Amino acid sequence: MKLLRLLNIRTNEIHYEEAYNDYKKELHLSILRYNKILIPFMYLVFIFYLIGDYYIWKVPEFAILRLPGILTCTLILLVTISKLRNNIQLVVSVNNIHCIGLLIMGFGLVVIGPEHNFKGIISCILFIIAAHFFIKGYKSILLFGVVGAVLAIATLAYSMLHFNTYHFAEISGLVTVFIGIIILSVSNENKRFNEFYLQANLVKEKDKVQGQNRQLNEINQQLDVALKRLEEADNSKNKFFSIIAHDLRSPFSTVVSLMEELKFNLDDYSKEEIKNRIKIMEEATNSTLAFLNNLLYWASSQLNGIKINKKSHQLKNLVEQSINPYLNAANLKNLNIHLKLDDDINVFVDERTISVVISNLFNNAIKYTPNAGDITISSTKNKSVAILSIEDNGIGMSDTTIKQLFEIDKNTSRAGTENEKGSGLGLVLSSDFIKYNGGDIEVSSKVNEGSCFSVSLPIR
Repeated sequence: MKLLRLLNIRTNEIHYEEAYNDYKKELHLSILRYNKILIPFMYLVFIFYLIGDYYIWKVPEFAILRLPGILTCTLILLVTISKLRNNIQLVVSVNNIHCIGLLIMGFGLVVIGPEHNFKGIISCILFIIAAHFFIKGYKSILLFGVVGAVLAIATLAYSMLHFNTYHFAEISGLVTVFIGIIILSVSNENKRFNEFYLQANLVKEKDKVQGQNRQLNEINQQLDVALKRLEEADNSKNKFFSIIAHDLRSPFSTVVSLMEELKFNLDDYSKEEIKNRIKIMEEATNSTLAFLNNLLYWASSQLNGIKINKKSHQLKNLVEQSINPYLNAANLKNLNIHLKLDDDINVFVDERTISVVISNLFNNAIKYTPNAGDITISSTKNKSVAILSIEDNGIGMSDTTIKQLFEIDKNTSRAGTENEKGSGLGLVLSSDFIKYNGGDIEVSSKVNEGSCFSVSLPIR
């Protein structure tokens, strides 16, 4: 931390430890990338000069100075091509050893060069520059600087005792060059880290913005769902009030008008005419009562929810109890009711809600089946479900009507074969109740041929 502060490295937005650790990983990859390209080339150059020192120039002392470069190049090559390259600290350390080897070669040529009529100043500068090229990381720069400073001071001391004034001046200039290289290394590393820091912050900011965008997208999706639900609720509310305004008022108006007519004209009617009017009032009130029950169930399911209490029930008893209140209406239309229910089928359902479903489906069959028609109620087993079918030979439905049967905002209500009133609410309510019980409903129908509603219910 102190080193980073001394070198004026900005670490305000990203914690310095986290930033520098990530930076070291980046350095590791950078070192490996350069080493793969340059180290083989340097290795061949040092081998060439080693052979030349022995066989061409006949200067074994120079050959000895090539050995640190050859050895460190060999070490780096071994690390680079092995699994050891994954060790960040090892890669950096080997790279540092190589840089120190280059420094030793450079200053060694300066010291022993004059003895063989060879000025090693230029070679030393080249080796220092090469070492600077491989130096990466502040710890490496400090190590490079300390070793270089020690070698420079030692070379200056040696030159005062053994070199002439010209050589001494050259070496003094070399020290100046070395100091400049160190300053340049620090400056470049500072720049390199700051670029990394800036890039890291940009990536972090980008991730932050992307995260915010994802959150906004999720919020927008939630708002879309909420808006859709509000629209559905609004449509349900409109349908609700439409039902109350029309379908609930109409049968009561019929009953009231018939009662007023009987009140003022009772003496003018025969018993048969009175019975017919009472029959009409009975049908109207029964229909209204059934509608009111559906309306209350539906309102309860929308406002408070329906509590489902599942138990095992014999399907045959459940059907018989549910259709019993409507058998009189079926008799008035001379309908033939056929029950084909197995005694051994038990369903795991909530009795109250499934009774509403069966009652609604049976009442609809009565409503849309003509006089003297047939209604068949049957049951079968299919794996883990029981299938209850209520089939009639009534007026049937088109495919378009079937698709809209269970949508409350669609007006699918039709008058019955004897002008019975309907709201369509019973089928919507039945569909919801079936789903609450873990079942499903399917409809098949043809116009003027009849309809079949099949309800699948779970078997425990």
